[in-house]
Amino acid sequence: MIRAAMLVAIGCTPVAGTVADGVLLSPTEGAKLAGQCSRQSPAPVQGMWSPNKVQIGEMEALLPAFFRKQAHDWRGFLRMPNITDADADYLLTQDVRQYAGFVVGGRKIIYVNAVRGWGISDAPNQWRTKAIQICDGGPITFGVEFDPSTKEFSHSAFNGAI
Repeated sequence: MIRAAMLVAIGCTPVAGTVADGVLLSPTEGAKLAGQCSRQSPAPVQGMWSPNKVQIGEMEALLPAFFRKQAHDWRGFLRMPNITDADADYLLTQDVRQYAGFVVGGRKIIYVNAVRGWGISDAPNQWRTKAIQICDGGPITFGVEFDPSTKEFSHSAFNGAI
């Protein structure tokens, strides 16, 4: 009961039919993700590339375990001092995710821009084609880099506090 109240308190009320979803943005829109205003962005971006479905699938398969660890490390910021793996998994299923392929430091990365689905309710399908940039979104939005050659995540960051 307390866990459910905490999820509601940070805006994670379950919505029927809501599931995690993701889209690879066009190079033009994807490039906009490198200019976040209240969290660390991939830099310097030296170029763009298009990750394939297999690479994105591998990243998505590894993301829940990575996010669980991050959620425990960031539990104060998430306003969930007793966050469980189940809570972290639930939060992740509420995100829509945008992917962009960047070349940073001579290596290809997949950048993930994740936003709680309810955070884009004013334009519910626009996220599929337009880069989402939210300043000071706090725990409803985060970004992370994934290196498909090493299968490792790095440079994860939530937006600044709301």
